[in-house]
Amino acid sequence: FGAGASDAFIAKFAENGTQLWNRTWGGTADDRGFGVAVATDGIYQSGYTASFGAGSNDAFITKFASNGTQLWNRTWGGTGDDSARCVAPSDDSVYLTGYAGSFGAGVGDAFITKFASNGTQLWNRTWGGTGADAARSVVVDATGVYISGSTGSFGAGLNDAFIVKLSANGLQLWNWTWGGVNNDDAYEIRASTEGIYICGNTGSYGAGGTDAFLVKWSTVCPGGEPPLEGPEIPGAPGLLLLATGLLVVLVVARRVATKMHDGPQKR
Repeated sequence: FGAGASDAFIAKFAENGTQLWNRTWGGTADDRGFGVAVATDGIYQSGYTASFGAGSNDAFITKFASNGTQLWNRTWGGTGDDSARCVAPSDDSVYLTGYAGSFGAGVGDAFITKFASNGTQLWNRTWGGTGADAARSVVVDATGVYISGSTGSFGAGLNDAFIVKLSANGLQLWNWTWGGVNNDDAYEIRASTEGIYICGNTGSYGAGGTDAFLVKWSTVCPGGEPPLEGPEIPGAPGLLLLATGLLVVLVVARRVATKMHDGPQKR
């Protein structure tokens, strides 16, 4: 379905599984959706488009009304490969995050862009170093905005998981990396009143080639050691047992000296 090689799609279903509507979005080239989020005033979809924008692939965000009417869409990027992986609404704004191959400090950087609910771009930032860095998830709580993903620029190994906290106006508050000598990647981030959780896969720790991991962080992360809860288990370095009975793999965590960079305006 759609207009080209592949199109992004979104479908709405009733609680009993009845399809209420569906929409496709794209042009004659390859366009794909990766993230969706529901707000009080509509539905947001994120992904990448090769049909529209400034480069080979651009990130996009589209807003729909609850009845499926498209309200607006925006593309973001440059002449390189740029893709949005996740979207998170908050009050009268929405945050878009992903991978920027057009801007930043290295091969590719993580990016986060904030839009007003009417589609006006408020600010954007890139984060990374000389390697390949990409954000895969974003979440908002009362104290700030968090992005997580993988970094090839900082940390202990090939790729490390990272988490960055920003203020609502785009100021970086703190960041940490997590991992060992192999590939460790964060894929999802969630917020609660008790803390921030990231999960993903690790090639550095665990029982096999690749294991799942779950790490809990405090929302306040000053200097010093990562603020994790629970006592260390004797004889099992790197494992923490939380009060809830949740077992968390934690062996190496580092804070890196980086700063956010202004990126481009929307296209």
